[in-house]
Amino acid sequence: MSCCFSLSCLQSVLLLVSLSLFAFYKWATSTFDFFAKRNIPFDEPIPLLGNLGEIVFRKGTLFHIIRKLYTKYKKQRYFGRFNLRSPFFTITDLELIKRIGVKDFLNFPNHSIIIDPEDEPLFGRSLFMLKDQEWKDMRATLSPAFTGNKLRQMLPLISKCCHNGCDYLKEGAARDGQVDMDINEFFIKFTIDMIATTAFGVEVNSLKDKDNEFYKISKGVVQNSFLTTMRMLLAVVCPKLMRFLGISVIDKKLTTYFRSLVLDTIKYRAEKGIIRPDMINLLMQAQQGNVNPEEPEHDSNHGFAAVEESHFGLRSVNCKWSDEDIVAQCFLFFAAGFGTTSLVLSFCAYEIMANPDVQRKLNAEIDTTRKNLNGKPIIYEELQKMKYLDMVISEVLRKWAPLGATERICTKSYQIENEDTGETVKIEAGDTIEFPIAGLHYDPEYWSDPEKFDPERFNDENRQKIKSFTYLPFGIGPRNCIGSRFALMVMKTIVYHLLSEFTLEKSTKTEIPLVLAPAGFQHSSKGGFWMTVKPREI
Repeated sequence: MSCCFSLSCLQSVLLLVSLSLFAFYKWATSTFDFFAKRNIPFDEPIPLLGNLGEIVFRKGTLFHIIRKLYTKYKKQRYFGRFNLRSPFFTITDLELIKRIGVKDFLNFPNHSIIIDPEDEPLFGRSLFMLKDQEWKDMRATLSPAFTGNKLRQMLPLISKCCHNGCDYLKEGAARDGQVDMDINEFFIKFTIDMIATTAFGVEVNSLKDKDNEFYKISKGVVQNSFLTTMRMLLAVVCPKLMRFLGISVIDKKLTTYFRSLVLDTIKYRAEKGIIRPDMINLLMQAQQGNVNPEEPEHDSNHGFAAVEESHFGLRSVNCKWSDEDIVAQCFLFFAAGFGTTSLVLSFCAYEIMANPDVQRKLNAEIDTTRKNLNGKPIIYEELQKMKYLDMVISEVLRKWAPLGATERICTKSYQIENEDTGETVKIEAGDTIEFPIAGLHYDPEYWSDPEKFDPERFNDENRQKIKSFTYLPFGIGPRNCIGSRFALMVMKTIVYHLLSEFTLEKSTKTEIPLVLAPAGFQHSSKGGFWMTVKPREI
């Protein structure tokens, strides 16, 4: 009898497991007929993973995936891609990119990734996650932080971090005559210090003091970046499950630290009457209603890659921002700028090292600028006059754009046409579109020999020939990267200081050509960014 009972229980368990797996499979694949029903080309997705299997199985990056699919379907005006279970209309036609990203922006004003601020206030209340009117108000609040006048004021803070970095390299070279290093580690510490001083008002030197609290907390974010990314994906796909399990995208210790840091700094400055040219000062003004828009500087050359601020960021705002809003923007400045800036700088150093002719031209321009300054520190105006430096940074951002794609969610029903078949496809509210940046930047139709690093693409003559919307390193339209000018200033400043005093050469660990790491949502070098840093003989 007991044997029969046990067998019956086993059968019931197996049946329950089978039904559960079947239900999970149906849910995991329930959206996979989305493009087939609309007669839109797409690659067959993997259950639950969609077209991201290469990332999960560590065989490729999002950069790889976007390039591969774009190359396969570029003759279409659009094609389908599954971001896990979510169908993305991927737009390849330049005119359609312009229409959706700029002209008809009000149909696509928000990002598709939305994190509930009740669960994740640091992410949920940040500019990236805010929607509609709240996004417009916050964009207008933050825009004055990135005008030419504010950038000029922040440049000395960034230069100080550059000097600390160069002093660290000098000390290493004094011992051995040179420094063999994975320069990504150097740029990570530099970027942490730079964001600490410009966003949080904290002066640290992580290259010398590895035990400072800001560095230790920030390093924890870097080490857990893949885990953080997976948590964020789960928060988007299964927010109720994350809430039920009590799992946060950001570690509670990190949340508590940044909140205390920002609010304690605001309180101290208010009590002491301290004014400092950084993000916290601007946000303090915003809380008091003292932020006014500045007129755009149309005649100022911030760099070819810089994006123009839209009218959303050029208006007065009468909002009272909460403490959580203030902390969220500081954290976004850290999260968005930290990983991308250090990585793009690493790719930049690699290309300079791997292309000696480029390094020689940069050195010549830097030496001319230093002579014109006559021993004085670099100033914003002189930095913007350095044409070849801008060409190098522009080409780095083409070849190694921080994002493989950027997305938007539709809020009003919209129609796109297939010019070959005459068919019309309707994009409904709630559907997601994306612009394939990695594909556009490597399209040989727009960029001859796209694998080659060639700053001359961006000289005065050639930049006039670049087709609009084929170059999108900082996104597109009103929802582009608000910090593009700041990022360009940071990259130019550190390259200026670094090459003023050092040369970058191959080391025994250098891999040329560079091979991308086979996994991740953000591309990096498989073997690191190893090189030899030597003091210049001037």
